[in-house]
Formats: sequence, C-alpha cells, structure tokens
Amino acid sequence: MLHRKFSNFNSFKKQEAKEYIINRSKNEKIIIINEAHHNIRHRIITTSLLYSLYDSGYRFIRLETLSDTLINKIKFLILESGYYTREPQMANLLKEASKIGFTLFKHEISDGSNGKEREIGQAENIAKLIKENQNSKFLILCGWDHVIEGTPRNKSWQNSIFCNITIELLC
Repeated sequence: MLHRKFSNFNSFKKQEAKEYIINRSKNEKIIIINEAHHNIRHRIITTSLLYSLYDSGYRFIRLETLSDTLINKIKFLILESGYYTREPQMANLLKEASKIGFTLFKHEISDGSNGKEREIGQAENIAKLIKENQNSKFLILCGWDHVIEGTPRNKSWQNSIFCNITIELLC
C-alpha cells in the first residue's frame, strides 16, 4: 500500500530550486516563500533570489518579522525593527533588499492577536497592499504553516484566507 501511495513520485524530475523559482517568477504576480524561522539557510537562499526577482519586476517584499516600515526611510535596521531581524541572515536579507530597491512591508498585525484572528489580519494586510498596487509583483516571506492553502486540522492559515480574499484581484 505504501508503494502505491508514493508511486507518483517517479514522475517528478529533480530541478534546481533557485532556477525554478526565478523562471516561475517571470509569469507570476506573487511568490510566497516559506521558512523555518530557526533555519538560516532559508534566508540565505531567499537573499540569493533578490536580484533576479527585482529584474523580473518584483518591487514589494511583505514579511512576518517587521514591526514597522522605518527601514524604507532610514535604510538600516534598529533593534525595534522586528523580532527575526535580530538574526544576522534576516538582517542581511533586509539590508540587501533595501539596497536593491525593494519596498519592505510588514504583514503582521500589531494588536497582539493569535490564532485565527492573527491569520486573518495577516491575510488582510497582504491583500490591502496588493489592492493598492495592482500592477506590481510581490515577494511574501512567512514562516511555518502560514503558507498552507488548505485547512489541515480544521485551522485556517494565512495563505488559505489570503487566497479566498484575493481571488478576484488575481484572476
């Protein structure tokens, strides 16, 4: 039974992730990258994509980590910039993105909500930015399960809610 369950994996072909993302980004309006917050390699890979994404028309980066968007004005991070910005590779990612010309936005809600309210708030913040900039392309960085489009364990995650709210904007 296990063999049958995974037999469709034989049709998959190995492909360089960076190359795939860059090629795919040319025809997409939104690229969402998921990270494990404790794994700095994810941030290193994302940083390596920035120049190519910018060349493909991406101008906005939406992040879970930012507490404010002051970096867009002062061009450097401060301690209050966000929780994950204290990690050197995340700080480097944001510094590079700012240097290239990306505009950085937070998608975290700031009222301290958790659970479903937090997911809804994040999705609404992302949808608002897209609605205000309909001709732009967006890179969205989020961690762990926020990227899930389905509803595992009966929970609505940010990306699932986001897809439902923005379907008309993206079609």
